[in-house]
Amino acid sequence: MKSLSIYYLFICVLLSGLLAISGCIGQSPHPDNNTPVITSSGNTTLKPVTLVTKTDGNMTAKNCRFVAISTAPHQSLALRDDGTVVAWGESDGGMMKVPKNLNNVTAIAAGHWHNLALLKNGTVVAWGNRYHGDWQVPSGVHDVVLIDAGTEHSLALKKDGSVIAWGRCEQGQCAIPKRLENYTAVAAGSWRSVVLKSDGTIQTFNLEEHHEIAQNLTGIAAISVGYDHVLALRKNGTVVAWGDNTYGQCDVPDGLAHVTAISAGYWHNLALKDDGTVVAWGGKSIESLIKDNGQFSIPAGLTDITAISAGGFHNLALKRDGTIVAWGSNEAGESNPPLCSY
Repeated sequence: MKSLSIYYLFICVLLSGLLAISGCIGQSPHPDNNTPVITSSGNTTLKPVTLVTKTDGNMTAKNCRFVAISTAPHQSLALRDDGTVVAWGESDGGMMKVPKNLNNVTAIAAGHWHNLALLKNGTVVAWGNRYHGDWQVPSGVHDVVLIDAGTEHSLALKKDGSVIAWGRCEQGQCAIPKRLENYTAVAAGSWRSVVLKSDGTIQTFNLEEHHEIAQNLTGIAAISVGYDHVLALRKNGTVVAWGDNTYGQCDVPDGLAHVTAISAGYWHNLALKDDGTVVAWGGKSIESLIKDNGQFSIPAGLTDITAISAGGFHNLALKRDGTIVAWGSNEAGESNPPLCSY
């Protein structure tokens, strides 16, 4: 009987030890000062998600500091200051499969079915859906200084001011004169291409494009193309919009001034002001599509912004400290920036 009691006592001690161990495993470790974390206020589908990096005095946040952002309908790209690229969101067609050993990147562009990266040596790398020609960079593309990706076509601005276009171009979006060498910026939309000339004027390329507004514009500093509308930023800090206005995307807010950057989404727009704040407009009368997404409003307290990018139903904003704020739809994870690693 005594030996049996000792046996039961041994079993109880063993079970208690196992429970204690399992309890420790189930607890989350306390984050230390070296752990990059994502902080979120509420549901990430409805609230902005901010990427935050914590370091101690012996480490730097280089791998977690972002210098550029780009969005597509359901995906996002970010460029780190070490020249590497992060992609998140919709995975169909291989858009999230950033090529291995991709580095020395200086610019990025997210398209509907593909992504582009501009390398320091002036060449371009593309990846994404292989069923479209937009991801296949033509041979001999070099000396590139600026890129943009549309739905099924891509644009590259070369150092000499000429433009190269490739992809599916049935709508005339690739019919850019090859010998014209005075372009300073390019923007690729769904079925059109828009180029900015050195004299501050705009030229558009599309079979059904109405050129009247674009031809009368002067003093333009930047351009951006949405699903079926165009934005232009004047050198005086005001904004002009034209094209499809079904959802109010061309109704530039009254009094909008001191703008330093613009970004056209599918049915909405963003404008960055010189005080680091952001203005959004568009998206009217499509309640069934935008319900609870909130991409047409600006998160409270969004300041100190240096870059913006409007997607299909979400937005990205880059802060001065190199962190990213995302808001809007998160159906494909496009508003959930990934953690960085050292």
